[in-house]
Amino acid sequence: ETVVCPPGKVPTAEGYDKKSVVLTYWDIRGLGQPPRLALEAAGVSYTDVRINAGDDIESPTFKSAWTDVKGTVGLPAVNLPYVLDEGVQISQSGAILRHIQRKYYAPLDLEAAALMDQTLEQCVDYDSPLTRMSYGSYYTGGFESWVKDIMPTGLAKLDALLGDKTFFAGDVFTVADCKAFEALDKTRIIYPPALASYPRLEAFLARVEQVPNLAAYFASDRYKARPINNPMAQFK
Repeated sequence: ETVVCPPGKVPTAEGYDKKSVVLTYWDIRGLGQPPRLALEAAGVSYTDVRINAGDDIESPTFKSAWTDVKGTVGLPAVNLPYVLDEGVQISQSGAILRHIQRKYYAPLDLEAAALMDQTLEQCVDYDSPLTRMSYGSYYTGGFESWVKDIMPTGLAKLDALLGDKTFFAGDVFTVADCKAFEALDKTRIIYPPALASYPRLEAFLARVEQVPNLAAYFASDRYKARPINNPMAQFK
């Protein structure tokens, strides 16, 4: 189920059905998309709450659908995204992904768990400058600088980390593959030739798209390819 706020209401720690799973984030891909992919891949029934920031970034009500109610959610240090999952109430996208892995995926051996964690952190390192550029300097030289100086190094590291494995942690699909897919998919959207020199990464993207539950999700009207970022971004 997808709920858009407004008119829907932002879920709170006290007000949601404790037998349900609720993921709340902006109505964009951003940091909310990897947890969505992770839940979808695991076949988890969940409510995808999407908060509409508004279109006019100069308006005093911009983002108010979240800022006006943030203090009522009832989670310590709450931020977007956050998940309400039976007794677990958690924010921070990396923590959410690890929670989903622990609860909904098969246990990993130590080597696979280490590879999953390294991939998650490597994706943060890669994705952070891409996001900053998309919001702040896309039209003022940041895009060209990212393509020339930052993207190649980041892709080379991810390519080396994947190697010849099926997925980043080995033969088993993990939440790290959701994070990596999102980072790489955004890359080929913002710069289509980006992966031409990385056939292993291109093949990885194709394998993720063929994961049965994800293939169904990508083909459904619940999946939104755009926007990637909020309205104040230069590249959306």
